[in-house]
Amino acid sequence: MHIFITISDGQLSAQLSVPLDWIVGAQGRNRWLNGEATLAIAAEHGQVRLHVTTMTVNGRSVPRRLLDALARVNLAAHADWDATTSDYVRRVERITVGEDKLVIHFKGT
Repeated sequence: MHIFITISDGQLSAQLSVPLDWIVGAQGRNRWLNGEATLAIAAEHGQVRLHVTTMTVNGRSVPRRLLDALARVNLAAHADWDATTSDYVRRVERITVGEDKLVIHFKGT
Protein backbone atom coordinates (compact mmCIF):
# COMPACT_ATOMS: atom_id res chain seq x y z
CA MET A 1 0.00 0.00 0.00
CA HIS A 2 1.14 3.52 -0.75
CA ILE A 3 -0.65 6.50 0.74
CA PHE A 4 -0.04 10.25 0.79
CA ILE A 5 -2.38 12.02 3.23
CA THR A 6 -3.25 15.70 3.36
CA ILE A 7 -5.49 17.56 5.81
CA SER A 8 -7.60 20.49 4.65
CA ASP A 9 -10.75 22.01 6.13
CA GLY A 10 -10.96 19.25 8.72
CA GLN A 11 -10.95 16.46 6.12
CA LEU A 12 -8.34 13.75 5.53
CA SER A 13 -7.69 13.26 1.83
CA ALA A 14 -5.27 10.84 0.22
CA GLN A 15 -3.62 9.72 -2.94
CA LEU A 16 -3.96 6.01 -2.46
CA SER A 17 -2.64 2.84 -4.04
CA VAL A 18 -4.11 -0.34 -2.53
CA PRO A 19 -3.57 -3.98 -3.59
CA LEU A 20 -6.87 -5.25 -5.01
CA ASP A 21 -6.46 -8.61 -3.29
CA TRP A 22 -7.09 -6.83 0.04
CA ILE A 23 -10.52 -5.90 -1.29
CA VAL A 24 -11.66 -8.66 -3.66
CA GLY A 25 -9.44 -11.57 -2.68
CA ALA A 26 -7.25 -13.74 -4.89
CA GLN A 27 -8.74 -12.55 -8.19
CA GLY A 28 -7.22 -9.12 -7.48
CA ARG A 29 -3.71 -10.45 -6.91
CA ASN A 30 -0.94 -8.40 -8.56
CA ARG A 31 -3.39 -5.59 -9.37
CA TRP A 32 -3.70 -2.23 -7.65
CA LEU A 33 -6.46 0.31 -7.11
CA ASN A 34 -5.05 3.83 -7.52
CA GLY A 35 -6.99 7.02 -6.92
CA GLU A 36 -8.00 9.92 -4.71
CA ALA A 37 -9.85 9.18 -1.47
CA THR A 38 -11.32 10.78 1.61
CA LEU A 39 -10.59 8.98 4.85
CA ALA A 40 -12.04 8.55 8.33
CA ILE A 41 -9.69 7.97 11.25
CA ALA A 42 -10.45 6.81 14.78
CA ALA A 43 -8.84 5.04 17.72
CA GLU A 44 -10.49 2.26 19.68
CA HIS A 45 -9.25 -0.49 21.97
CA GLY A 46 -5.59 0.45 21.39
CA GLN A 47 -5.89 0.33 17.60
CA VAL A 48 -5.90 3.09 15.04
CA ARG A 49 -8.57 2.63 12.39
CA LEU A 50 -8.21 4.31 9.00
CA HIS A 51 -10.95 3.73 6.43
CA VAL A 52 -11.81 5.04 2.99
CA THR A 53 -15.16 6.88 2.86
CA THR A 54 -15.12 8.01 -0.79
CA MET A 55 -12.82 7.29 -3.71
CA THR A 56 -12.40 8.40 -7.29
CA VAL A 57 -10.24 6.97 -10.04
CA ASN A 58 -9.47 9.25 -12.98
CA GLY A 59 -12.14 11.66 -11.70
CA ARG A 60 -14.89 9.01 -11.57
CA SER A 61 -16.36 7.50 -8.40
CA VAL A 62 -15.54 3.85 -7.86
CA PRO A 63 -18.54 1.50 -8.01
CA ARG A 64 -20.50 1.30 -4.75
CA ARG A 65 -19.79 -2.43 -4.33
CA LEU A 66 -16.03 -1.85 -4.57
CA LEU A 67 -16.20 1.19 -2.26
CA ASP A 68 -18.17 -0.80 0.34
CA ALA A 69 -15.55 -3.57 0.26
CA LEU A 70 -12.70 -1.05 0.48
CA ALA A 71 -14.37 0.76 3.39
CA ARG A 72 -14.21 -2.46 5.43
CA VAL A 73 -10.40 -2.56 5.15
CA ASN A 74 -8.55 -0.93 8.04
CA LEU A 75 -5.64 0.67 6.19
CA ALA A 76 -3.80 1.37 9.46
CA ALA A 77 -3.66 -2.36 10.18
CA HIS A 78 -1.44 -2.75 7.10
CA ALA A 79 1.09 -0.10 8.16
CA ASP A 80 4.65 -1.29 8.55
CA TRP A 81 5.37 0.13 12.01
CA ASP A 82 8.52 -0.51 13.99
CA ALA A 83 8.35 -1.61 17.65
CA THR A 84 8.55 1.94 19.04
CA THR A 85 5.75 3.21 16.82
CA SER A 86 3.62 0.16 17.65
CA ASP A 87 4.00 0.99 21.36
CA TYR A 88 2.77 4.55 20.74
CA VAL A 89 -0.17 3.33 18.66
CA ARG A 90 -1.33 1.02 21.45
CA ARG A 91 -1.41 4.05 23.78
CA VAL A 92 -3.65 6.15 21.50
CA GLU A 93 -6.95 6.94 23.19
CA ARG A 94 -8.52 9.35 20.69
CA ILE A 95 -7.75 11.02 17.38
CA THR A 96 -9.42 14.18 16.12
CA VAL A 97 -9.02 16.03 12.85
CA GLY A 98 -8.78 19.82 13.14
CA GLU A 99 -8.90 22.36 10.33
CA ASP A 100 -5.37 21.57 9.20
CA LYS A 101 -3.97 19.13 11.76
CA LEU A 102 -4.38 15.73 13.31
CA VAL A 103 -4.60 15.74 17.13
CA ILE A 104 -3.63 12.52 18.87
CA HIS A 105 -4.58 12.00 22.54
CA PHE A 106 -2.70 9.31 24.46
CA LYS A 107 -3.94 7.30 27.44
CA GLY A 108 -2.78 8.70 30.75
CA THR A 109 -1.98 12.18 29.45
